Amino acid sequence: GDEVTGYLNKLGDQADISIVDFFIKRIKVHERLDDLGFTQEFKLLKARNPAGHITHETVEAVKSSLAGFIRDGKKRVIKVEVEEDLVALPAILLAPLGALIFYGQPDEGVVAVEVTEEKKREILEMVKIS
Repeated sequence: GDEVTGYLNKLGDQADISIVDFFIKRIKVHERLDDLGFTQEFKLLKARNPAGHITHETVEAVKSSLAGFIRDGKKRVIKVEVEEDLVALPAILLAPLGALIFYGQPDEGVVAVEVTEEKKREILEMVKIS
């Protein structure tokens, strides 16, 4: 999300794959990617994802970003139109074991999830794949 991405960028530790929508707590806080403090080169992907959903387009953007980063080592940014709040779920499902996924928990802080087989199973049990 935007707050975690901006914080990591400020620390000089840009994520391999960042997923942003320019909103924090449903309030638009950014106008451009530059507002988030990116200092390293990246490849930009875009996806449309309505609130409360995970679209095929968004899953494909995550899949493409992961494969591309693994292939060439270039960082990726996925700019989501509408809402990225649930995109951590496919990111965890698609990421390699041992990867770290960071996302913001409103009014709580940053959540870090290490990708394990158990985490993938937990998510599959939570979501209905259709």
